[in-house]
Amino acid sequence: MKNFYFRWATSTFFGASYQKEFSAEWDAALNRLIDKHWQTVNVGEHYAVFGQTKVWIGNAFYAYGFQYDAGLEFRPSLRTMRRLDSLVNYSQQKSAELKRAAYDTALKDLGR
Repeated sequence: MKNFYFRWATSTFFGASYQKEFSAEWDAALNRLIDKHWQTVNVGEHYAVFGQTKVWIGNAFYAYGFQYDAGLEFRPSLRTMRRLDSLVNYSQQKSAELKRAAYDTALKDLGR
């Protein structure tokens, strides 16, 4: 968690340079999406997909967490950004572990 706040502070000059405006409505909606789709989120390089909703995860943190492809570019609260970042990191680690396991299995099959 300390790593998150350090990355946030250095990328936004302690919250002074966000690219998007805050929206309490989007913040609540994103929290609901995280709660509902946390197990099935599809994380890509630049955005995460929660059900039918794409959320921008590139350019952390000054343009982080807005609804991609909707024309409504508002940012969530810092707390929600932290939740989203935690979920993205978890999903990326899980994906890396699956790839590593598949690679290890392929190596074992070659060794037989």
